[in-house]
Amino acid sequence: MNELLFNLVTFAAIAVCIVVLIVSAITRRRNDKAKDCMAEGMAIGMYLGGSIATALHTEIAIGASLGMLLGEIVGILIKKEENK
Repeated sequence: MNELLFNLVTFAAIAVCIVVLIVSAITRRRNDKAKDCMAEGMAIGMYLGGSIATALHTEIAIGASLGMLLGEIVGILIKKEENK
């Protein structure tokens, strides 16, 4: 039962991230000048996901992958300011 719950939460998180990525891609086409922090979010998410997976004694590959995906979502939502 514990594995089933873990798998359901994992797939739900992936589904939410895919929906946010699709919506972000649609809005990005409308506003090409907008810059975001996607790469930085992915790097921080991969680090935190791997760290949390190690602390919880789960698969580090799953933790790093989910962390990178969630970090990408957070990075897309953060917009960079242009320096003038």
